[in-house]
Amino acid sequence: MPSTVASIMIPKGTKHPYAAMLFVDYVLSAEGQTVLRDAQYFPVNTDVQPLKALQPVSPRLAGLKETFIDDETLYATHTKGRRLLKKHFS
Repeated sequence: MPSTVASIMIPKGTKHPYAAMLFVDYVLSAEGQTVLRDAQYFPVNTDVQPLKALQPVSPRLAGLKETFIDDETLYATHTKGRRLLKKHFS
């Protein structure tokens, strides 16, 4: 299952930086990850298991090897794939 790395950040100069830090802490906590999990997102907190329906596609839980592809390789693959699609289906 291809995916991209997501991040959470607080922009420089935000109006309420301490409230933003509290929000980030909550989102990454077990409670916040449970809320996201129940909305069918994969939790990043290892204390929170994904929904049973999503566990088979999680490499770690399905006992599968997980491969990380860096941005440069991903872009090169994307460019090559786009050329092949155009060549064979345009």
